[in-house]
Amino acid sequence: MNDKKYLYFSLIILAIAITVFAINRFVVRSNIRVVERKKEIIFININTANKNKLSKIPGIGESTAEKIIFYRTENGEFEKIEDIMNIKGIKEKKFNKIKEYIYIENADSEN
Repeated sequence: MNDKKYLYFSLIILAIAITVFAINRFVVRSNIRVVERKKEIIFININTANKNKLSKIPGIGESTAEKIIFYRTENGEFEKIEDIMNIKGIKEKKFNKIKEYIYIENADSEN
């Protein structure tokens, strides 16, 4: 009788191990897909981008995007990407996080 209990116990442990392994592989694969989606390549011209495009820059929400557009309207095009630090809420720390996603090109030269 002890042999049967041992066999059943071993089968239960094996079933649990297989289930945990399968769930772990599913979760890892799901996380990889999510990470791949988040690593969308973004390179935005801050002189011509609309609010929707500016909002795609990591760390730039709709409010900051509106500030960028307002600044552009009032002061003209940015001359260098560092000029974006003139926007309230974008200082050196945030600039260092977003600088790889932005570039400058005059609106006239894009056409």
